[in-house]
Amino acid sequence: MQHSRSGKGYRPGARGVMAAFALNWGCATVAEHPRSIPEDSDGPLSSVILLPLTTRSTEDLLGHAWDVETDLADPLRSVLSGTAVVTSTDQHVVFFREVETRAELDVNFGLGNASAWASRVTHLVYDVRITALASFASGTQHYSAESGCCLQGSPTQACQSGYVYRLLRGSGSIRMLQRLEGQLSGGFKEVVVARGGARYRVVDESSFTDAYFGLELQPLQNVCRILAPEQEMAPLKLTSPPNCVVQRFGALGEKESLSRHLPNEELCRTVARRYCTELSGAISCRVRFGTTEETDLPAAALPSPDPPKLSTPKLIKKSNQPLPTPAPVNSSK
Repeated sequence: MQHSRSGKGYRPGARGVMAAFALNWGCATVAEHPRSIPEDSDGPLSSVILLPLTTRSTEDLLGHAWDVETDLADPLRSVLSGTAVVTSTDQHVVFFREVETRAELDVNFGLGNASAWASRVTHLVYDVRITALASFASGTQHYSAESGCCLQGSPTQACQSGYVYRLLRGSGSIRMLQRLEGQLSGGFKEVVVARGGARYRVVDESSFTDAYFGLELQPLQNVCRILAPEQEMAPLKLTSPPNCVVQRFGALGEKESLSRHLPNEELCRTVARRYCTELSGAISCRVRFGTTEETDLPAAALPSPDPPKLSTPKLIKKSNQPLPTPAPVNSSK
């Protein structure tokens, strides 16, 4: 996968005029770039949003809400989940888009300080081979109440743009063009001609290989209208802060602590006693409930120290066997 320029995706209508002008089926490879480009108003990719960077994964895309502020899929707002299936296809599409402003290029292609380069680009031509479509298998979709996208049978404001329901995978290229207003085409390395005689100089080009490069959105209205009120949003779960803190100190001064949220002080002290008795060598145990001051547990609540082990002297075991009789001593007469 290779990119010479990158940036955020384009949305049809809002940021540019897209016109598809070629659709060929059954070709094995991407055809050569056309030397002429018709300027039609609609086409098979008129509703497709192009990704700023191609990807080979459907994660954080399929089933996610579309964020109108960033013009990207929201990775933290998954509306639908399910089993993703990939269907093979073979479509060759070439389509044309006009760049309305230089700022559009700066933002969406990440040009930074390349102002001279951006000022020359007026149009974009995409030449793509679509090889697969990814979507959720029918009957496996599940609405995520944590997304907060449905309320009273309608999409919430944060999810008005819908969700990503299909991804397009393939290979192709993007050519950046400069319209030659009243200029001669001689001397330029590559020039394409549009229907009606308009000429465009090829300024730059990028390409991608075997990756998801576009997506299609689906409105959430049909999803929200079939949900029961209790299915629309997950109830908020607030975790209460701990109000019972126990600290126990071992024989060598080591400290361990336990934090819990408990309903009353009596239960807190009961837990503290149980916690402190688990450590046989505990020499001190302190407990605090709520905003009260930390206090020591009474000595009776602490485990009794183990008595020292005294060494037992080894006793010589007496034998019941008779002692051997000493041999007689020989004497001379």
